[in-house]
Amino acid sequence: ALPALLAGNAPRIKQDAKASTYYGGRKPEDGMIDWSKSAMAIHNLVRAVAPPYPGAFTAVAGRQARVLRTRVLDAGKAPARNPSMAVENGRLVARCGGGGTLAILKLELDGAEVSAMDFAAAHGATGVSLGG
Repeated sequence: ALPALLAGNAPRIKQDAKASTYYGGRKPEDGMIDWSKSAMAIHNLVRAVAPPYPGAFTAVAGRQARVLRTRVLDAGKAPARNPSMAVENGRLVARCGGGGTLAILKLELDGAEVSAMDFAAAHGATGVSLGG
C-alpha cells in the first residue's frame, strides 16, 4: 500500500461514514495531571500536551504549575502511597501513586521556570505532597 501511495496510484476507497467515529475537541482539563497514575502514564500525558499546546498542569504547594518535560526514571518502582515531588541527588523527581518515578526536567510555577535548586530552597528536603 505504501509504495502505491508514494507512486501516486493507490486505490481511492471512500470511507464508510457509518463505520467511522469522531473525537471531540481537546479541553483544557485534558492536561490535568492525575498523580495517582503511573509514571509512564503521566510522562505520556506530559508529552501529549507539551508546547505548543498548553502543557500538563497541576498544583504544587497551592501554586499553579506546568510540567513541561519529564523522563521516566523507574517505571517498576512500587506505587507511592502519597505522591510527592522533591529534589533527590540534585534533580527534581516525582513519586507517582500508580508506581514509578519521574524526573521533572522542566517545571513552571506561576508562569516562571523553576530549577531543582530553587525548588529545594523553597520546599526543603522533604518536598511537597501531590494530588490530594
